[in-house]
Amino acid sequence: MTNMLDHVFKRNSMEEATALEEENAVRLARAAAATQGLEHYILSSRPSATDLGARADKRIRAGMPELAAKMTSLVFGFYPSNFTTGMFKPYEVPGARGKHLLLLPCSPNAGIEVTGDMAVNPGIWVRQILANPEKTLGGYTSISAEYCTYGDMLKIWSEVTGRPAAFVSCSLSDYEGLWGGGGKEIGLQLKFNESVRDWLALVKDKHVSKEELGITSGEIKGFRHALEVIKESL
Repeated sequence: MTNMLDHVFKRNSMEEATALEEENAVRLARAAAATQGLEHYILSSRPSATDLGARADKRIRAGMPELAAKMTSLVFGFYPSNFTTGMFKPYEVPGARGKHLLLLPCSPNAGIEVTGDMAVNPGIWVRQILANPEKTLGGYTSISAEYCTYGDMLKIWSEVTGRPAAFVSCSLSDYEGLWGGGGKEIGLQLKFNESVRDWLALVKDKHVSKEELGITSGEIKGFRHALEVIKESL
């Protein structure tokens, strides 16, 4: 797993951050390819408005076919912990009688697949990926506890915390002006979410659903549960 936004917030340009992120992922893949006895390689991936998350995946599949045959690309959705800090943390508005504001460059009706409780769900998916190699080798699967709009997520945040909140939309340029390069990347992703709901449409023939993996709704933990777990940090 790599962290592209870490490069962005270290004041790299988006182009530099993209190159660093891609190269880090490819280095890890090369190390895996050179590992004797490797049976299964799981690549943390994501779809992206700017193709940042998918570039390493495409490069590995095109340039390392033997590793690609042993690889499963695990696509992560939205992390509930995003609501604890930075761009997705609702902030109290001075003089607004305790009301909080979530400022994003999209409609509250834009939505995203939510990973859910990160302490629980990724382990379930990895367990089932490894338990079903005949289905997962060479393919894709995505960690999704549920699909939520950003407006609904803010409503759940308000119910969990007991704090009133309002969703405010802004322009992409204003968001970039506020958050810099990281704001541009997140803003483009949010715009992507407005227009594209099916992230994996281009790899449907290789995608393995949670049902095919044998994952039941009862064992995965969704957005509300995840916020309740991290309530003290919200």
